[in-house]
Amino acid sequence: MNTISRNSSILLVNPTFELTFNLQEVPRNGTVYFRAVNSTLYMVPQQTIFNYTKVFDDQWQNDALNAKINQNGNDALNYLLELFPHFYTQYFIVWFNNILRRVPAQNFFD
Repeated sequence: MNTISRNSSILLVNPTFELTFNLQEVPRNGTVYFRAVNSTLYMVPQQTIFNYTKVFDDQWQNDALNAKINQNGNDALNYLLELFPHFYTQYFIVWFNNILRRVPAQNFFD
């Protein structure tokens, strides 16, 4: 997975993702459906590589910043993930609920 912006890139090497949904039963027209009410996202890459290219005007300073961040790349990634979990989980809840509202709960257990 490689996320690239104008000034930086983050490379996640062999990431493992675990997305957990908490479901609620919703009766509708005599049929029970599920609805995801919240979720958690857990992600662990084997390695995280940051590459900031234009934080400083001097390339040496950019290289020093990258070297320092990449000493503990996974820890730096965890800090970033703390900033955005709500965004990611809300996206997946909307996506999953679009499926759940079309499939009765009993069909998940046939």
